[in-house]
Amino acid sequence: MEPADVTTFIPKDRLKHLVLLSGLDIVNNSFHKSIFSSFQTRSLASDCCPLTYKIFTPENIIEIPKLIKNQSRILRYDWPLKYTQIYPAAIVLFYDLNWSTINWEEKKRELETKIDALRNVIQKDGKPHNKGVTKEENDKLCNPKAAEILSLVKLKNNQLFVIPDTESTLYNFIFRLEKQFYELTPLFYQECIRKIRSRNIPNNNSVLLIRQQFKLAFLSELRQDNHTAMRNYKLAYQKCAELDMVDRDAYEILSVASAINYKICQLSFQNNLIRESFTQYVKHQNTFFNRKCGIYPDPYIAKIEFNLWKREQCVLFAKLFEKAISNGLLAIIHKNPGIYYQSAAEFQRYANIYIKEMLTTISYNENNIVKEDILSFNKDLSKTHTIYFGQRPWRVLTDLMPDNVFDSNYESCALFTLQSKLMPNYQQTIQLYNMAMKHFEKFQAHRFQTRIKSQIADELISSGNYKQAQLYLYDILMEYYKSRNFILTQSLLVKFLEIAFFNANLNDYIWAISQLSSSKQYTFLTVNVSQHTNFYTHNLINLFQGIIPAPLKSGVIPIIDTELNGIFNKWQQTLSDKPIFKINLTGLICFLEISVSLTQVLDDNDEYCNDNCILAKVNIFNDLNCDISFRKLTLYIEDCCKVPSIVTNDVLENATLKLHRNNIVIEKNSEKTYFFYFNPEKLNTKFLTSNIQIESLVLSEIALSKTLVNGSFHWDFPINDPSSSVIFKRHQLPLNTTVLTNNLNFYFGEKFLLPIKICNSSKLKELSNLECTITLSNHEINHIDVKADKKIYLLDPYTKAKVNSYTQIIEFLKYIVL
Repeated sequence: MEPADVTTFIPKDRLKHLVLLSGLDIVNNSFHKSIFSSFQTRSLASDCCPLTYKIFTPENIIEIPKLIKNQSRILRYDWPLKYTQIYPAAIVLFYDLNWSTINWEEKKRELETKIDALRNVIQKDGKPHNKGVTKEENDKLCNPKAAEILSLVKLKNNQLFVIPDTESTLYNFIFRLEKQFYELTPLFYQECIRKIRSRNIPNNNSVLLIRQQFKLAFLSELRQDNHTAMRNYKLAYQKCAELDMVDRDAYEILSVASAINYKICQLSFQNNLIRESFTQYVKHQNTFFNRKCGIYPDPYIAKIEFNLWKREQCVLFAKLFEKAISNGLLAIIHKNPGIYYQSAAEFQRYANIYIKEMLTTISYNENNIVKEDILSFNKDLSKTHTIYFGQRPWRVLTDLMPDNVFDSNYESCALFTLQSKLMPNYQQTIQLYNMAMKHFEKFQAHRFQTRIKSQIADELISSGNYKQAQLYLYDILMEYYKSRNFILTQSLLVKFLEIAFFNANLNDYIWAISQLSSSKQYTFLTVNVSQHTNFYTHNLINLFQGIIPAPLKSGVIPIIDTELNGIFNKWQQTLSDKPIFKINLTGLICFLEISVSLTQVLDDNDEYCNDNCILAKVNIFNDLNCDISFRKLTLYIEDCCKVPSIVTNDVLENATLKLHRNNIVIEKNSEKTYFFYFNPEKLNTKFLTSNIQIESLVLSEIALSKTLVNGSFHWDFPINDPSSSVIFKRHQLPLNTTVLTNNLNFYFGEKFLLPIKICNSSKLKELSNLECTITLSNHEINHIDVKADKKIYLLDPYTKAKVNSYTQIIEFLKYIVL
């Protein structure tokens, strides 16, 4: 059974005094409706008194039927409801009366009859009754007439009020009337507390003591005496903790303890006793969470119910914590509602595991009968028997039998109905994990979030939602790789591989097995590394050759033989289409380790080099226990000034420069290096300085015997990474600049033309008659700020047009022939 709902037994909000309004016709009388609306509006105001208003209905007629009670049980299920929904602390009778009416005596008798009827209906003495009279005219008659009425109906002076008949002043009067009600209503709860205290209860009867202390605490809370309420709740909780938890009564004791703990934590949060609320919850965990779950009604059912109960405790406290935060409490990363939601999800996960195990042990036969009504309380039964909080529905009658005798057939029927109704609730587990994740996101607790994602993936796998689980696993693996946390990747890759095998997904399978076949995945694990890598290598090579990979049988997905045949058929269909895979292994630990570097070569003696030559070096390490070969290796080279920060496939396909090398063979457990020389002029850049970058490396077309499945492996390299990029100065020419003027006296801020000559001294090429517009930038003599683009520019000697940069001049100097 699901745990008893505490919030239906006791209100989850602040307790308020119940005030019933009688004599209002809110349907046909607009003024009466305005009165009721004003009371309702006041009850929702932030500065209102703790009062709740309801129209008097036949449901509030308090009849005390003679129900069969069971003194061994603890708390009646409907007891708190009586004082919050049925028993009013005050009844307000509204009666339209004119002081000067000619039928005064008749009106008095009618009023007396109404009040006597109310007193007889509620069958409770000592309740304050407030009467409202509509003021119409003749104020001189007010005092003597009111005194006459008070004497007739036996009410006090503070129990009679005259309501103004104008709506403009009605709200202010309701505000004053509310305070008068609040002065009268605590008297009712004080009288109830006095009667409960007067009962003689033996000190050795723990059940009666718990019942008495709970009632005193609840009524004290209604009186807004929170200090007394807390003391009585704690006494009731202590007595409940001392009870011997018999298997047949464990469900009820846990339910009552849950309700009392909820009230203690709730009052602590409301009174800003934050530390006390956490202390109480820790005490609750230490007292009840570590107890044995028992074997009633069945060992599996007992384990399931106990875990569901612990889940409910975590959820209740998390909700109280959330409400306190909304009221201004400051949470921290190690103490926030997300921790308790996460614990609740884990208890739900344990319950799902036990439910799944239980379903495999159920034996069905003809004698097993499912009766759904046996798990709910019969309405007819509740009219004759008292229902207790936490009582099992099928035990309302059997608990009354002497010597704990019970009908074994009835119990068996209840047990089988319970077993047939219990199903794993994976959706609730995931929902609780997501609620925890939201709180951890507020504190940017990435490690907590990653752990929760892993747990969500496990639940999705258990529920059969493999596609969604794969997305979670992929995100977690990428986070681990980014943070260079390689310890936990192997277990996640195994789950990923199992799902890919189950779905016969070629790309996902190769992506995962390419990493699992590397020995570095097992660096921190105490396993037989060669055994694992050989298994995955064998499956990888077989897959390239069109052979269905062997099942992993890790237990992540329990697969029976009939399902295995279906999976093989899906793989056969996948491989028969001769698919082409495309795997991106950037930043992953896999069977191929790639490293690249770029350097600018300036050695004139090198036969491969010219004035401006770039050397690309590619190192490939094969971590497999067998040789691997590819038909083609391709390097994509680009200038970082031209490509966006995010590399897309379109950019790679349209890259300026592609370098190829055919017949790539890497022997087992060895490294091979390849060199590429290229002229950066092929990049067609128009910048003086370029950042040459290896954007991507691709190994394609696997060259093995009987290769049927083919494709490519990709590695992308980050922008401006020193290992895969080089700063290239486009024209490194020995230039000499000569100023063709003898006047060297200039003033700050003066703008003038300066004739200059630029010469390439290495090839005796020069360009004369150039003019440079210059502005002096500071007070130092002959100091010109040539770095400021807006203060210096060149003029073409022929067209006298501005030259945007030195590039055009340098190009001219390089190729001109004198």
